[in-house]
Amino acid sequence: METLLNVLAYTLPSVVMLVGVWLVLKKTLRNENDFLTLELKKQNNNQKLSVTLRAYERLILFLERTQPGSILMRQNLSTMNCLQLQTVLLKQIRDEFEHNVTQQLYVSREAWALVCNAKESLVKLVNLSAGQFETSEAAIKMAEFMIKSYSESQNPPSEMAINFIKEEVKHIF
Repeated sequence: METLLNVLAYTLPSVVMLVGVWLVLKKTLRNENDFLTLELKKQNNNQKLSVTLRAYERLILFLERTQPGSILMRQNLSTMNCLQLQTVLLKQIRDEFEHNVTQQLYVSREAWALVCNAKESLVKLVNLSAGQFETSEAAIKMAEFMIKSYSESQNPPSEMAINFIKEEVKHIF
C-alpha cells in the first residue's frame, strides 16, 4: 500500500501537469486555427471585392461605349448609308454586350437588368432611327437623328444604369 502511495505521489503531479499542458496546447492551436481561418476569409473577401469592382467597371465602360455619341464617333459615316450604319451599330452593340455578359455573375440582379434594358433600348433606338430614312440615304442623317433622339429622352436607360451602378459601388464601401 505504501508503495502504491509513493507511486501515486510521483505520478499524480505528472499526470495533472500533462493534462494542463494538453489543455493549453489545445486552446493555443484552436486560437491559431481561428486566426488562420479569419485571415483566409479576409483574403477571399478582398479578392471577391476586386472582381466585383472590375465587373462594375466593365459594365460602366460598356454603357459608355455604346451610348450614341460614343459609338457613332467610332464610325466613318461619310462612306456609309443608313442600312450599313444600322448593321454596323447593331453588330458592335451585340459584340460589346457578349464580351461583357459574364459580368452578371459579380453584380446584382438589378444592375444587370438595367444594363440589359439599356442595351435593348439602344438597339430599339438604332432600329427606330434606321426606319426613319431610306436605306440608301447618307448615314450622317441617321446619326444626327439618333443623337437628337437620345439627347431629348428623359432618363436614358444607359444613364439610369450608370447611376445605379455608381450607387451600388458606393454601398460596397
